[in-house]
Amino acid sequence: MLGSVVRNICILVAVMAVAAIALRENSGESPPVPKPAGPAMPDRTATASANELVVRADGNGHFLVSATVGPRDIEFMVDTGASMVALSPQDAEAIGFFVHQLDYSGKAETANGVARFAPVVIEEIAVGDIVVRNVPAAVVETPMRRSLLGMTFLRKLAGFEVRGDRLILRW
Repeated sequence: MLGSVVRNICILVAVMAVAAIALRENSGESPPVPKPAGPAMPDRTATASANELVVRADGNGHFLVSATVGPRDIEFMVDTGASMVALSPQDAEAIGFFVHQLDYSGKAETANGVARFAPVVIEEIAVGDIVVRNVPAAVVETPMRRSLLGMTFLRKLAGFEVRGDRLILRW
């Protein structure tokens, strides 16, 4: 049983990596581009210099950002341990996905056990001045407290680092 779960996860990760590469190559995508000024949780986020966004940790040590996705602003927790952007069903519905019509064929090992998800691609995610396009993501089948801004977003940046209670995003 455990062997088949591990095998399925490895296959899923490989398929998602190939899909992400194919999307980037086929889209003629260039690096993230600056966006006109907009809200990005101003109480915790500030631009430190050109092409750099600094996010302060909240009282629990989490890095929370407000991102514009489609017609909505969504609060995400930045999660370097999440291989993908993970949308809660509520946030996915708010940005235009029909969650009851998605194919929840993906399975991922999480801290809470195996979770089913539907693979999707988010056309554009904007965090402050950072704009990233064609982001592979997962709509999680079960409710989540907050959506996660994982590595499929972070890998499209020029870099990121954590210094104490600051997360620095570079594009």
